[in-house]
Amino acid sequence: MWLVRLAQRRSALARLAAGTGCLAGPLEAGSVSLPSSQAAAPVVMNWHITAAAALRQLSSLAAPHAESGSSSSSPSSPSSARRANPSSSSTVSSRSSSASQRARLVSRLLTASLKEAASCQEVLHLVQQAGPRCDSYNFTTAVSRIAKLHRQQPCDGAAQREAFSQLLRFAAEQQLALGPVAPGQVVHAAAVLQYRFTAEQQLAWEERLVSALPAAEPQTVANALWGWSKLGLPLTHQLAAAADAAVQRTAAAMKPQEVSNTLWAFARSGWQLSSGAVATLRQRLQAVLPEAKPQEVANSLWALARLGLPLEGALAAAADAAVQQTAAFMKLHEMSNTLWAHASSGWQLSSRAAAALMQRLQALLPDAYPQAVVNSLWALAMLGLPLEGQLAATADAAVPRIAAVMNPQDVSNTLFAFARGGWQLSPGIAAALVQRLEAVLSEAKPQEVANSLWALAKLGLRLEDPLAAAAADAAVQRTAAFMKPQEVSNTLWAYATGCWQLSDSAAAVLQQRLHAVLSQCSPQAVANSLWALATLSLRQDQIGSCPPSLLSAVVAWADARWHQLPANWTCDLCFNLARLGAQPSSAWLDAAVARSLESYVADGAAGARFSNLVWACSKWQHRPESEALAMAVVAAVDNLAAEWRGKGRRGGLRLLNGLMQQPGGFCVSATTPAAAAALQDRLLPLLCTDIDLVASLEPEGGELNYLADCAASCAAVGLRLPAVQLKAICRYVQQHPQQLDRGGRANLQRAFEAWDHQPGLALLAELGPLASLPAPGAQPLALPPPAANLCVMWLARLARRSGSLARLPAGAECLAGGAATAQLEVGRSQSLPPQQAPASALPPATLLLRRLMSAAEPPAPAAGSSVSHSRSDATASSSSVTVPAALPSSSGGAGSGDATSHEDGGRGPSVLSGSLLTGYISHARSCKWVLQLVRLAGQHCDALHISAAAGRMAALHKQRPSRGEANRQAFGQLLRHVAGQQLEMDAVAVGQVLYAQSPALLDAIVAWADGRWAEVPAVWVCDLCYNLARLGMQPDRTWIEAAVAQCLACIEAAEMEPDVLFTTIVAACSKWQHRLEPEALAPLVVAAVDKSSAHWMSKGRRGGLALLRALAQQPGGFSVATAPPAAADALERRLLPLLCSDIDVVASLDPEGGELAYLADCAASCAAVGLRLPAAQLKAICRYVQQHPQQLDRGGRANLQRAFEAWGHQPGLALLAELGAAAA
Repeated sequence: MWLVRLAQRRSALARLAAGTGCLAGPLEAGSVSLPSSQAAAPVVMNWHITAAAALRQLSSLAAPHAESGSSSSSPSSPSSARRANPSSSSTVSSRSSSASQRARLVSRLLTASLKEAASCQEVLHLVQQAGPRCDSYNFTTAVSRIAKLHRQQPCDGAAQREAFSQLLRFAAEQQLALGPVAPGQVVHAAAVLQYRFTAEQQLAWEERLVSALPAAEPQTVANALWGWSKLGLPLTHQLAAAADAAVQRTAAAMKPQEVSNTLWAFARSGWQLSSGAVATLRQRLQAVLPEAKPQEVANSLWALARLGLPLEGALAAAADAAVQQTAAFMKLHEMSNTLWAHASSGWQLSSRAAAALMQRLQALLPDAYPQAVVNSLWALAMLGLPLEGQLAATADAAVPRIAAVMNPQDVSNTLFAFARGGWQLSPGIAAALVQRLEAVLSEAKPQEVANSLWALAKLGLRLEDPLAAAAADAAVQRTAAFMKPQEVSNTLWAYATGCWQLSDSAAAVLQQRLHAVLSQCSPQAVANSLWALATLSLRQDQIGSCPPSLLSAVVAWADARWHQLPANWTCDLCFNLARLGAQPSSAWLDAAVARSLESYVADGAAGARFSNLVWACSKWQHRPESEALAMAVVAAVDNLAAEWRGKGRRGGLRLLNGLMQQPGGFCVSATTPAAAAALQDRLLPLLCTDIDLVASLEPEGGELNYLADCAASCAAVGLRLPAVQLKAICRYVQQHPQQLDRGGRANLQRAFEAWDHQPGLALLAELGPLASLPAPGAQPLALPPPAANLCVMWLARLARRSGSLARLPAGAECLAGGAATAQLEVGRSQSLPPQQAPASALPPATLLLRRLMSAAEPPAPAAGSSVSHSRSDATASSSSVTVPAALPSSSGGAGSGDATSHEDGGRGPSVLSGSLLTGYISHARSCKWVLQLVRLAGQHCDALHISAAAGRMAALHKQRPSRGEANRQAFGQLLRHVAGQQLEMDAVAVGQVLYAQSPALLDAIVAWADGRWAEVPAVWVCDLCYNLARLGMQPDRTWIEAAVAQCLACIEAAEMEPDVLFTTIVAACSKWQHRLEPEALAPLVVAAVDKSSAHWMSKGRRGGLALLRALAQQPGGFSVATAPPAAADALERRLLPLLCSDIDVVASLDPEGGELAYLADCAASCAAVGLRLPAAQLKAICRYVQQHPQQLDRGGRANLQRAFEAWGHQPGLALLAELGAAAA
């Protein structure tokens, strides 16, 4: 008894070293003595061995022994035995009870010893010493002890697994009768040890587990299922039935960890749970989630997501509360699994839970391993959560750190996350991911290839590196035959959107795969694939025409499932089939029109572009029935009016052109009252508004072509522009006749003749025929090199003045001459965009610039010889151009006569650098022309030229919004060029502008907003206030306070759109002289800084300075010293560092002009609100002023003067005093 009690205390038996020896001698136990044959155990200080000796000797007490001197013979019968020894019955009973007690003592002592064993060998030794007296409880304890030792010392895994294997053999040899706990504990320990059962062992323990589960406790059930799943063993029919019944029986008593482990086991192995088991587990999970640890919360949610179980009602609320409670203590994989569960299952995550998880992610990302980073970013993107502020900075550092060890799936998911989330991709992340993608594309699976390319195109990243482009093309060819329908569609879309070069072999493989999986494609996949094929087919130097067999298969595919196709996909399908040259039957076309109109009648067909359907029918020379055509026109106008500010403007002209090309023509008349009403009452006013807008803008070039196109399209279908718009067009022609080219003149002529508009016809007659210009190949006049140098100098000066080049006389082309000429073979990649246009359609400056550009090419190596310039990715027939042999280099050195070397493969002439290229860009007539100029300039194109190009594209888009798709495509390529050249610059953004024709309309807009503030999101509130302020509208104080309150409500509810800039409402309030209260000003400033920081590389930089200027213009002024703490903290700790970083970058760049004005603006804006630039930035600004004083104009000097005076910066004031008054 005392020995058992001592065994319960750690190291107690170790103190029995001397006293334990008595146990080895004769021991009196009543009339029972220890057999003398038992050897005395040696006295050893190790208490485990001493305990083993005591156990061995105490075990002998468990066996009954004969009394001394008694006979070995037994009585002949029970009755005679009773007569011989009346007390024999009680003696036997006493001996049996004593033996049972001694057996229990031995079992308890063995269990205590096993729990304190220091190694798996010691555990095995104790069990083997006990031999057949080792019961089920002892065996379970031994198994558990080995598993626990493995967790403590995993480095001894091999020895521990060997001991575990011998323990299993011991149980099999002894044929132990195991209780309900032992089988589950054996399976659990095997999973911990990563021990692999043999086939015989698996079968034996499965049978024992099936027998034990009906009586097992909740912990045993959970451990057994967790271990069986961890070992990757199948759940047979018998075991599945027993497990399901055990779960239903014990779930109500399970603890949080047991519920988590049970769900995890079924989710990991994909086992099926009955509805009863699911219900009991969900109910129990809801009850225990408030007490669950972070790991249990994460594993439970992960398992529910993997099992496809919903998270709703009270369980969803409990889960959200548990996430908020435990997020701050989660480990990286737990936090990642929680985010993944919500993202993959589409569960709602409250703003507080999302904020807690994102805060924890920010803390864990710096040391995170690749998979956790990737999964977390993917989940954030799928949940629509922003990546901004400090979290974005942490991700910017984490992704490049792990990019080098990412596998193909990691790279694909990371790119997908940034594309899906619409997050800002820093140059460091972009470079690291593209470089890693190039390395792993050869091992990528089809889905990874498709998703990576889709994400690159979505992010606007170009495959400019030939190796990267070749790797992508090879990966497509390797995996295309195994792609799923959506992957084929995404790959084609990526190449079409990204403007990448797709080889003929890769295109052929993709087309073959699309043909093979066409029956499995969704309508969206088919429509996207056809659009991509049409775009790639029509693009220069791209794939050839689409195979007729594929087009026929698409036609048959659609014919078999008209009832499944919505109107938007039907319209796009017809449009792209027409672009690809397919020719369906009339019955097919009638079915397509009928299906589209049926969908329109049923649900309105929102988003369906019926203008595309009308255009396609005209392309196929198919005239629908009058009723069908009228309904299609009405539906098209509905769609165009809803999307007019987006794609609707372009679709309007396409609709009119499609109607004009209908077989037999189309004219608005009383026979089609519905179509006539839609065109006259709804489409025509939209076109008139555009005409008024374009005619009121400052001329940028190209506006007149858009006006002429509108007029001709309307006249072609019988629509007549009102007198106001006709007068506006004529006035614009009179003011800007230089914009009137042959195409625009012909369009206006047709329109004026159709309407019999005599003032317009008289105006065109007064202008006379267009001047005849010499052909591009005309012989230039011979000028000596000094004269050519002077020409370049004066042309650069003229280019700085708006409109100067357009007014050059027709004889200016004489400047393109030179002293000596040589023949130079110029490939198609070297020619200017207007090269193919007739000379009569080009202004003199165009010809002059073209020839000067040709003059900058390197001279031929010998007289009469030719140099071929061609790109590796394009083969084109070359044309011969006569060029001067010597003209100045980009430095403008007079008389140098040195030709510029073209180490960049002939990408552009150096003469395009400086003001000449800027002037040429400012007079480009299309976005495509602007883009090709930038590409032609190559390495000579700097940030200033890119800014000019972007501004010109924005102006061209305003002038001709009908070319929106081409403009956006060109602008996307320009941005990719910027990324490739790694230029830092201000992005040009065209915002939504509010236009009004009368004060009554402005009053109506104010009243409209005042009645529905709760329905207006923050982005529209800010833009509405900003544009009303710009238009001079002055709402009352109540209206302004309601607008501010709506913005504050959106900020508090965290329901802000990604592109909302709160700077605009602060600027509007300052414009209206409305002073914001501190409780309103603080959240607005914080939100404005948040958005500016998130979009710093695009709109944020401009918004940051605008915010400071708006705060400075607040009634009564604004100062950081007296501002609310939150606003002051946002300005000082978040906005000011961004401005300082910009100042450091600008001050380190080579001077191009305008840098000093930006530095002075930053300084003045900061000083106006009480912010002070650090000493390092002040020193950088002063140093820049000393190095480039020629950039200091009056405005910049005044800004710096105010800033230095506000800060008391004496070195800066002394520097300005030394420089003296700046020249005008």
